Amino acid sequence: MITLSTFVAYIVASWAVVVPNLYDAHGWGLRVERLTTGPYIVGETYENIRVKITLINKTEQARQYPPLGLALRSSELHVGLKYPDGRGVRCHFEPDGPTRPETWVKLEAGKSVSIELALRTFGYRQLFEPGKYQAQLTFKTPQGEVAAFPWVLDVVKPDAADILASHTVPLDELEAKRKPDDQYRAFVQQVKLGDRVFLFYRSFWGGTKNGDRVDRCLRLAELPGKVEMKVEGEYGMGKRLTITYDDKKSPTGKRIIIIDSRGGSIDLAPQPPPDDPNDRIAPPPRPGKP
Repeated sequence: MITLSTFVAYIVASWAVVVPNLYDAHGWGLRVERLTTGPYIVGETYENIRVKITLINKTEQARQYPPLGLALRSSELHVGLKYPDGRGVRCHFEPDGPTRPETWVKLEAGKSVSIELALRTFGYRQLFEPGKYQAQLTFKTPQGEVAAFPWVLDVVKPDAADILASHTVPLDELEAKRKPDDQYRAFVQQVKLGDRVFLFYRSFWGGTKNGDRVDRCLRLAELPGKVEMKVEGEYGMGKRLTITYDDKKSPTGKRIIIIDSRGGSIDLAPQPPPDDPNDRIAPPPRPGKP
């Protein structure tokens, strides 16, 4: 069922390409359509934040421009992010040199071109603090810089009531021998965000001296609500967790996800592919600390 908010978001996204905004410049327009919506939770990776970027030629003649994929690698296409307090979020990205004119391509008058990307592609790793982050996309064209309208990423720390189900992953023998302040604590949880429920892998590092320092937080799947769930496996090097939960859309009535116990990366599971390709969100390689 399509909700009113979803319908409105679709209409706004559709009209955004043609409606002028105050950031249009040098005969170019730049638009961002959010393909995933928040809120997100503290520690979640930027891989789960996906956008569609559209460049528009607003003049009456064809123009040359750096292809968006190349412009991304050179940082001529860039997303700036700020923490809720206004500090800039560190970008872990080493750009190539500027694009060369011989690599530019033509965009006809009044036409547009789009690309879909995760914000991780721009060099961002994890959402480490709760609050409202400010984001803005910019693109350096041959005629000058153009920007898209800024948007907000809402990041929350789930309350106990938002965690509908939680499985503590036991440590294997080697991990259990570590000092408490050097141990990791991993959980598979069903977390309610707004009116939606998601399956998460979450891990925290250290004991009381480190508080709730998030190590990894990966969104594995969207659930229809709270479901029956079974998690098998231990936390340790080379170990896997097998998560089985009820899913009426699956031919077997069950859904199986196999993940790396230390990082949460999804492995291939012995089951038919999900009907919805967004059922599984493959996380990036294990990030470092900011």
